[in-house]
Parts: sequence; C-alpha cells; structure tokens
Amino acid sequence: AEVRYVTPDGSASADGRTASTAWSLEHALATAGPGTVVFIRGGDYGDLRLRQSTDGRADAPIRFIGTDPSWALPAPGARASVSGTEPVDPGVMPLLRGVLSGNRGSGTALQVDGDHVHVENVQVARYSIGFDFRGSHQVMRNLVSDHHGDFSGRPYEGWGMFVRGDHARVERCFIRDGAAEGISIRGSDGVYRDIEVVGIDG
Repeated sequence: AEVRYVTPDGSASADGRTASTAWSLEHALATAGPGTVVFIRGGDYGDLRLRQSTDGRADAPIRFIGTDPSWALPAPGARASVSGTEPVDPGVMPLLRGVLSGNRGSGTALQVDGDHVHVENVQVARYSIGFDFRGSHQVMRNLVSDHHGDFSGRPYEGWGMFVRGDHARVERCFIRDGAAEGISIRGSDGVYRDIEVVGIDG
C-alpha cells in the first residue's frame, strides 16, 4: 500500500511521503486513490468543510487514519475519544472544529462519497452535520462527533452522523449533542456496534 502523511500545516504542493513533506488534509481527501493509507496527525484543523469522492476497491480500500500528535495510534480495540461531558481534544486525535453563530453550527465537516473508504480516529465539532457517509462498503471506526445544529429548537437541524450507503461498518463511535439526531442510518445491510449517543446541551 502507498502511505501518505497529513499535518495541520501540510501542503498540497508537498509529496506527502514523509511527516516533513506532509499533505494538507484537503489535498489528501482529493488525491488519495485505491490502496492508499493516509495517516492524519493529531491537531486542530480548524473550520474546514471537506468532501472525499474517489472510490477505493474491495481489495484496495482508501484509508484515512487519525493519530495523536506523536503519530501514535490508539491501542487495538480502544476508543481514544471523549466521554460524558469531556471536551473534544485535538491532542488525542485530529479535530475539525466549526465556528458557532450563537449556539448554532453550519455546514458539513466531512462528506465521504467514495465506495470502499475507511475513516478512523477523527473528531468533528460545531457544524450542522458532522459526518456524512454516502458510499457503499465504507468503514467508520473510532469517530467523535460533537455539538451539531441549532439548539434553539427550530428548525429541526443538527446531525452527528449520516450513514446513507449500504454495507457500512460503524464501530466504536461517540456522538454527542446532535440537535436533531445523533445518528441517521439510511443504508441497509450494515454492521453497527459500540456506538454511544448522548445529549448534554439543549
């Protein structure tokens, strides 16, 4: 597999082959192809609205894997995320952090359209939609989605995670404060386990 690296200060003009020549996250999502593993260094990536559209293959998925700032991965089977009322922490996993207007988030943090795409160890907070997964045979593992939508009570807005494609696999995810819904599952024949959905605000 090809391996590429992403950091908060990475560049689209770099080759992404080492930590010192890392890609930007936007460029990684637009560029990575089948069989590529992209390691995303922990840190605050700010108010980004990102979309991934390239398909992987069953024998060569595209994998986006978050790490901590020292490039360490979570222990196998562990959920390296927040729980309860703990704040999201970019020192644990990469974080996309929207900007609230009042107590309302807007836009979508990360939309993934490609089939056979894996996203692991990523956090998003303060949007209208956190994660929007639209392809088939996608894997979502150890994701954190926090505080999305309009907490005034109207309109009906704010989703932690959409899963629209078939044959999804969603594991070890923590979803907190989706003003409308924590997780909305539209696809069929998926596997869903160890998903915690909680409401604190509102």
